[in-house]
Amino acid sequence: MKARIVLVTGDSSGFGLEMVKAFLEKGDRVYGLSRRCFSYPGLVHFRGDVASREDVASALKEIERREGRLDILVNNAGYGIFSAIEETPLEEMRRLYEVNVLGAVLVTQEALPLLRRSSGGKILNVSSIGSEVPLPFQAFYSAAKCSLDTIFDALRSELRPFSISIVSLRPGDSRTAFTRHRRILASSPLYQERLQRCLRQVERDERGGFPPSRVASKAVRVSLRKNPREVYRIGAKDRFLNFLFHALPRRVRSRIVCSIYAK
Repeated sequence: MKARIVLVTGDSSGFGLEMVKAFLEKGDRVYGLSRRCFSYPGLVHFRGDVASREDVASALKEIERREGRLDILVNNAGYGIFSAIEETPLEEMRRLYEVNVLGAVLVTQEALPLLRRSSGGKILNVSSIGSEVPLPFQAFYSAAKCSLDTIFDALRSELRPFSISIVSLRPGDSRTAFTRHRRILASSPLYQERLQRCLRQVERDERGGFPPSRVASKAVRVSLRKNPREVYRIGAKDRFLNFLFHALPRRVRSRIVCSIYAK
């Protein structure tokens, strides 16, 4: 099988770095884009912001010059904030949406001409189980992932004539640098105690979660399928939580989430 051309955003840590390693091990030619200065053997890394049209266009033009096509786009760049909705500044909401949602859309817009040149191009979006089970004090991250999934659900129909597949990877708790890099915003006494209790619970779950290499392995396997499913949920506990969440009446599931994370 000839080497595929892969672009991974947010390639310098976590799921992104593990995906870089996994695709390189398959013999693919891998490019990465993130804001950090970063290098890894075999990876061609571009330093840039996914929310910057100039940075994204520059990276994609260089891939076009070198390769002439793109086979797989992995929209992985993103981060989370931990805060009460009432006390979240507008600029924090805006920046999170710019990176997690609009950044993925922007990269996809610039990548689509190259993906159309591939026979069966694929877009893999790293979403979250949080897009289906919104958690207190992580409302904007959950909403951003839900928005991402909704936009790309619509895009899937628009791209059907071009044979470009779109897959949503929805991992649950995993041991990544996401825990360390999450922005924790200052809170007033109204929310502080409950927010900190929720944060401790979430961080315990993440540190006890599965390794990020599991998501990378899933991404590679999915990328090799001719007709992949639209959604892959990763993590047995989180798949069960999602099933339970949607099987129960809304009032009941809200009480359960509150009792676990916001009591």
